Amino acid sequence: MNLFWVSHNNTCSTARVITEGLIKSYPEINNLASREDVLWLRKPSEELFKRWEGKQIGHFPDSNDFVPELATPDFWNKMSLCSNKDVIILTINAGNNHNAKKAIDIISSNNLYDRTLILDEDESAQKCQIEFSEIYEKAKVILVNLGDKVLFDLKQKRNNVLFFGFNGIEDRYLPKSPVEKDIDVFFKSRVEGWLMPRAPFRDKLIDMNKKGLIGNSCIMPPFKESEGDKYFKIASGNRHHPEYYNYLNRSRIAVYLNGYNPIGYQFWENAANKCLTLHQTPWKSLYYNGGNHNPKYFHWEMYDPPFIPGEDFLYFETPEDLEEKLLFLMKNPGKVKEISRSCHNKALNFTSERQAQKFIKILKDYFNG
Repeated sequence: MNLFWVSHNNTCSTARVITEGLIKSYPEINNLASREDVLWLRKPSEELFKRWEGKQIGHFPDSNDFVPELATPDFWNKMSLCSNKDVIILTINAGNNHNAKKAIDIISSNNLYDRTLILDEDESAQKCQIEFSEIYEKAKVILVNLGDKVLFDLKQKRNNVLFFGFNGIEDRYLPKSPVEKDIDVFFKSRVEGWLMPRAPFRDKLIDMNKKGLIGNSCIMPPFKESEGDKYFKIASGNRHHPEYYNYLNRSRIAVYLNGYNPIGYQFWENAANKCLTLHQTPWKSLYYNGGNHNPKYFHWEMYDPPFIPGEDFLYFETPEDLEEKLLFLMKNPGKVKEISRSCHNKALNFTSERQAQKFIKILKDYFNG
């Protein structure tokens, strides 16, 4: 079986957990991709790596266009010859979908709808359903990574929609060896630009750090514009910094500001490293709770991962709530260990190998693969 992975741009790494598991557990499957670096099927060229070295290790910007040297050779021609044993996997979101448009032209002109599976990322919602309505109508199956509003709307219109939480633990998240947890709080977030609503939480953390209330702490990434950053012992760079996972492995608590996806990449990273996740509640939006419910009542049960607030992670709503929970955790290290271990043990059911097994079952059920 050939799997043709169409990656819409350099940030489309949602399917990477699955491809990693497929490569390890199903060598008989031939994985072909429009962006092999994104799916980790092939490392980028040395020239491109040097160009971006020191910026983001793992993601390589593509100037908003197709990058031939990072694709499977003759990818588009091979995809146009897709047989009844092959599957086209179209990843799509509300961002720049240049490769998606090219793929849809090929699928349409060669009538390959019955060989097409859509991985609908958590941002697409109504925009992509309108822009690419024909492929949504005719694709064999659509996998949605987000419950509630998006899933409900799609299911109301179509019978080819499944919920599938295709994130999970990549191998790189797992610690190479156990180390002493000598960092109390790891603050992970950016606040510039449209992320500025997160700033009051960052300011609260800096204030607590100045007062010596949260022990030995580190921050990711360093905020050059803030004098308060100097109070953090370690500035760990961004998520693709070589030392990032080392710092995370050494941390007991990760404060995570993410108002969109409560179970995103950083949640899985924390779980893999037995680091308690203390994160912001989801913001009210089209993508969560239909945009008209209090975000504290986020529908966790819509997610495949069985993480339970209070048992496997903690969340906060205001800077004062964040301070209260941090002070509680600093005084109760046993509770930190209990929650982080519970989350870690559940997350091990979502390694790349296990996610690949679930994906293969869908392929067999829908494509006779």
